[in-house]
Order: sequence, then C-alpha cells, then structure tokens
Amino acid sequence: AFSPDGKQLATGGYHEITVWDSTSGALLKRIANLPQRIQKIVWTADGKLLVGGGTPGEYGEISLVDVARATRERVFGTFEDIVLSVASNPQQNRVAAGSASTQSRVYDRQSGDQLWEAQVHSDWVTGVAFSPDNQYLVTTSRDQTAKVHEVESGTLFTTYNGHRKQLGKFTGRFAIYD
Repeated sequence: AFSPDGKQLATGGYHEITVWDSTSGALLKRIANLPQRIQKIVWTADGKLLVGGGTPGEYGEISLVDVARATRERVFGTFEDIVLSVASNPQQNRVAAGSASTQSRVYDRQSGDQLWEAQVHSDWVTGVAFSPDNQYLVTTSRDQTAKVHEVESGTLFTTYNGHRKQLGKFTGRFAIYD
C-alpha cells in the first residue's frame, strides 16, 4: 500500500511489515512482531499509522501500527479465521475488517472497542470499504454479493446481487474479491 503522499510503500511479509522509499527503493524500516501472514495493509489518511490484517496461524487479527516508531500500538481483536481485508475511514476514527469466518466488524480506532459485528455473508468476506461521507461500509464476499451497512449501527442497508447475473457468454456465479 502506498502512503497518502506516495513517498512510501508498505508491504506485508512473514511476521512483519516492511516500509520502502517509493522513489529509490531503499528499505526504510521493518515493523516486526506482527501476525504470521499480513493479507491486507491500509494507511490512515494522515500517513502516520498502518492498519494490517492477517493471521498468526489459527485465527485472524487486526493490528494498528505506528510507522515512525515501528511498533504495534493495538490489536483490535481476533477472528475465528484469517482477516482478508481492512479499511480505515476518512475521518480516521473507525477501522473495519472482514474475515474468512464470514464476519465483518467495525472498531473505534482510539479506544479499540468493537462497535458492531455483522455475519450476513455466507462465505469469506473479501473486501471492506468506507464511503467518503462515512455513512456506509460495503463488504464483499465470495458469496457473490456486496452488502452495504450503516456505519454507526451495522444495520444492513442494501445488498447488490449483480455478480449472479448471466451476461452473454459469461454465465455462472462470480465471487467478489474487493
């Protein structure tokens, strides 16, 4: 994931996130003591923190990482299976995640408290994204749907089933990965 200013590139690795200078390609830092496999990384809008999701082997976890200090600041909670997607909202006060356990969650970034959890997909939750106005969170899944939740309550607002349509020679069902 590129930093908001484009000057740094963060990559997930084995128990670490590495941060690189995007112009020179030089390694700037290694942030260790993280889950075994980092599946998804996003920067906060201010470029100071990273949110990383992955798995330490038997369950999934979301970590908040301070880039300047190269330390893990918080673990937001654990999932029954690997975390496949994470997001930070534009206002920088919420963190969302989706996992292979079919769960979607939203956390308060400051306190680390879980605000809500939804289990409305029938397969892996492969993507999460906040709307720019922070009213909605969309979750995508291998169950061929995208679901839109109200950010504050987690209430399901609507479901998009378009990936189940048959279009010409492209017939069948298609998972949504992001």
